[in-house]
Amino acid sequence: MAYIETRFEALVGGYATACAAAEHAGKFDGLVVAAFGDPGLAGLKELFDVPVVGMTEAALASACLLGQRFSIIAISHRIEAWYRECVASNGLSSRVASIRSLQEPLRDIGSVQEDHAARWKHSACRPCARMAPT
Repeated sequence: MAYIETRFEALVGGYATACAAAEHAGKFDGLVVAAFGDPGLAGLKELFDVPVVGMTEAALASACLLGQRFSIIAISHRIEAWYRECVASNGLSSRVASIRSLQEPLRDIGSVQEDHAARWKHSACRPCARMAPT
């Protein structure tokens, strides 16, 4: 897979992120962990004296600004438990309405747009299908 789907892959991703950040230390004014689940975020915040923000951290904060509750659509059912843990670690479990996943996992990150278009067209989500233009 070309994306992080399991806790173990997040562990590897956190290590890779830490290595890349350490290699460029002193050359940046802030750091964004651009992977859902924020692999390695807590350790990076301890290590660097610049702002360090995770994509999940920012997305959850933004969702809270927009409404009382929010939902997450995951790329695979295998990642749902980890996403729940990410939400809990940000102190927002009470704000989650649901975490749902695609019926079929993505083939790879390079085909996201094509997969998304095909799935939207044949969506099992009847309310969405009713709202889609004809």
